[in-house]
Amino acid sequence: MCSLPVIHSTPSVQPGSDAGVPSNQQRASMGGHGPFEGFGKSTKGHEIRLLHLLPGNQDDDIKCTSQVVSLDVYEEYETLSYVWGSRAEEKSVEISGHTFLVTQNLHDALKYLRRPTAPRTIWVDQLCINQWDNDEKARQVAMMRDIYKRCSHCLIWLGEISETADGFSVRDVETAFDFVRAVAAINTSPIQELPKLLAETVEGQGARKAFQAFVMHGNPWWSRVWTVQEALLPISAELIWGPLCLSWEDVEFAAVQLCRHFPFPFHKELERHGELIGLFLYPVRGLSISSNGEEPLDLLMRWRYREATDPRDKVYALLGLLTSNALASARYCNYDISPAALFTRVTLDLIRQEKGLRPLLGSAELRHVTPELPTWAIDFACSNRVHGMRQCKWWNHSHRYKQFAACGKVGLPMALWNEGERFSLSGVLVDKILEVNEAFMVDASEAIDDGKLRDAIYGCHELVGRHNGWLTASQGEHEAYIAGGSWSNALWRTMIGDLIMLEAPLRRAQAYDEEDFYAFLEEGDRGRLYESLCGMVVNHAFFITERGYVGFGPTDAQIGDQIWVFYGGQVPFIMKRCVEHSGADDERHELCLIGDVYVHGIMDGQAVQPGSQTRVAFIN
Repeated sequence: MCSLPVIHSTPSVQPGSDAGVPSNQQRASMGGHGPFEGFGKSTKGHEIRLLHLLPGNQDDDIKCTSQVVSLDVYEEYETLSYVWGSRAEEKSVEISGHTFLVTQNLHDALKYLRRPTAPRTIWVDQLCINQWDNDEKARQVAMMRDIYKRCSHCLIWLGEISETADGFSVRDVETAFDFVRAVAAINTSPIQELPKLLAETVEGQGARKAFQAFVMHGNPWWSRVWTVQEALLPISAELIWGPLCLSWEDVEFAAVQLCRHFPFPFHKELERHGELIGLFLYPVRGLSISSNGEEPLDLLMRWRYREATDPRDKVYALLGLLTSNALASARYCNYDISPAALFTRVTLDLIRQEKGLRPLLGSAELRHVTPELPTWAIDFACSNRVHGMRQCKWWNHSHRYKQFAACGKVGLPMALWNEGERFSLSGVLVDKILEVNEAFMVDASEAIDDGKLRDAIYGCHELVGRHNGWLTASQGEHEAYIAGGSWSNALWRTMIGDLIMLEAPLRRAQAYDEEDFYAFLEEGDRGRLYESLCGMVVNHAFFITERGYVGFGPTDAQIGDQIWVFYGGQVPFIMKRCVEHSGADDERHELCLIGDVYVHGIMDGQAVQPGSQTRVAFIN
């Protein structure tokens, strides 16, 4: 453990945001000129500005000098990863004889990190990027990958521990950090006694409260999108919370051990506090996955729940983890284009990169908050702040998508139209929705009631029975479904989306799985189909089409909506007509995307057989 002096902290916001714009007080105090005149020359090309934090004692004013250096020439420096903080109570620092106002949170960090007798060289965005110069800001943001990869060490500042405001002590935090270190080292130093964090004692309660605040609840560092690459790119890093330090390596190793279900002597206590451990594992394991390399779509969707003051940074903040040509439209950080234009172009980049329609998944559950965004474009500004088994709904859609081949082997022919604001897709108009059942809705933070889940399944069966005019449910065992087989077979397979799921699909459903389905429906026996039922029946609408297909789709699917199989799409999509035409123009399909669907009988290329009529749809 390393120890630092204790300072006061404040709430925080996102670096690289409009918090970097000089306040009126700053402009007035500098006569309308920024302090960068005193920093030396401006940055050009592959140059960055470094801050030399001069030594001082606890109560001394913060004084620094600055230096412009080339990243092409080795210069040892550290980086600071933090959140900017409120501008309500700005503090002054002196840089090369000029006064500059910074946020309270950065001021606190500099006081903690300042050495008593030797200078410390660091790169910190708030003081090393000319926030008055949008051109420099764009260039520097584009260089973040190199800045963080080439630093000798990253200092992750989590803020100060206020025992009065937080409700736990520095000692509680130390106990929480000790737990992480012990789990990380369990292979070489087996734990001989129950960790204090898991004990049912007053000390354990305090440590658990600190542990919870450390990861997700109360510490904004974990909620900001910029901090993802700042944690992953440096060769080494440490978390600094008040006077305490914890190496990033220990954090990662601890998460690996906990995910492996290592035979801990205290596994029962771990299970008892599984929700708390999950709060730790969710972001840390996500960072580990991203550090090993991800496709651009997966990376952007993994971290879309994190926040940024400027919505464009939901893309720009992750560029450092991608190759330079991964997203052609975002190769350079351009803050002059609108968020809608950026998100539209990036979605098109992703479709081209994927050579398929996986970027269109989950649109019904990723609600648009950005004005003037096409229905098919991903709204990266929409953040999902709920964490748990069902919060990342997009991943469920993505896992399922890869198991099917609705378009057969027909590739993606895509043509941009109207300067890329809309694009056209070729495919087959399969059918229209005739009836829709009321969806069984469950909030992501709620447990699923098995009784209500069975009632929802019975409700789907009853809708089919009324539609077909059955007198008894057993008729479904004998009447033929439009795509082959019996109605009974079509229904139970539709209820699980024809997949056996855990977190991801294990396999396609087989005939012998029907027994497990009815065991749950009639006796409540969860069996191996339970996750499949929860993923398909919950928060999805069951529908019947005019021709007699059944399926599940977005909850806002309506009667009259169209079912399409687009070439290059591995699942069907529900589309809504945006413009009504009549007469000869009725064949012009101008559509809005509602969402991806499971439709039993057309998931494996049946709709694109020879003789199927190809149509062109313009997607708005």
